[in-house]
Parts: sequence; structure tokens; C-alpha cells
Amino acid sequence: QLEKALANPSDIEAHARSLVQGLATVLQCSLLYRRSPSAVAEAFSAARLGRGASGSASDALFALAPLHYGALPRGMELQPILDRSSPHP
Repeated sequence: QLEKALANPSDIEAHARSLVQGLATVLQCSLLYRRSPSAVAEAFSAARLGRGASGSASDALFALAPLHYGALPRGMELQPILDRSSPHP
């Protein structure tokens, strides 16, 4: 998808915001996978990347928002996320 977006130089400016947003989101996912519990990284990736227009994960860079911001698919481990967000004594 990145190659396709950069293929036509006259379209780069029109896609710049989407491209930067996609790259920033992928970087966030990368950092979470390296530094956070896997449940947190998985939930963030599912909520932010979801599936692209063709239904494939490879399309996700340019189709960032799933149906609703913060909506998570079934089966996500929520307790580790809640535990992480709760203040510790």
C-alpha cells in the first residue's frame, strides 16, 4: 500500500496526512508490542488498525479507523488493560 501511495508524485500531497497518520500509528503499535503487555498492544492494534477496505490487514495503513473509535473486537483481553489503567496503592 505504501508503494502504491508513493507511486504518483502528483498525489503525494493529497495523501500526506493519511500517510503520516498511518506511519505514526504503526510506530505506536511497534512501541506497544515492545514495551507493553501483549493484551494492551493487541487491543491498541485492533482498535486503531482493524482491517482495511479490502478486508486485509495490509490495507490497514490507509484505513485506520474501524467503525467507532475505541471499539474492540470480541475476544480481547480487557482485564490487563483495566489493571494497567487503575492506580496502584
